[in-house]
Formats: sequence, C-alpha cells, structure tokens
Amino acid sequence: MLLLLIIIYLAIIALEVPILMREGRGKELLVFTLFFLPGVYLSLAQYFGWSIPNPLSGLISLTSQWV
Repeated sequence: MLLLLIIIYLAIIALEVPILMREGRGKELLVFTLFFLPGVYLSLAQYFGWSIPNPLSGLISLTSQWV
C-alpha cells in the first residue's frame, strides 16, 4: 500500500509540475505545493497511524474563554 501511495504521489508530480514550470506559472506551482504537501502528510499519517492534529482545537479553546 505504501508503494502505491508513493507511485501515485510521483505520478501527480510528474504530470503537473513540468507543465506548470514550462508555462512559467510560478504562483500556481506554489499553490499546488501548498495543497499537495499537507495532502501527502495526511495520507501518510493515516497510513502509519500517526496522530493527526485537530485544527479546530485551538479555535475551540480560544472561543471557550469568551463564553
């Protein structure tokens, strides 16, 4: 399963990144990277059983002080 994930990651990179670089779309490449890396982390975290932080826990603790 891990090998399949890595193959999928590499295929996505091989298909998307050269096109973005060839057309000079630096900002789109940056956005692609900013979305791709957390996606890779979350899929690997789920595969390996790592703890995935809850992004709302900080917001909940901040808003609970106001009530």
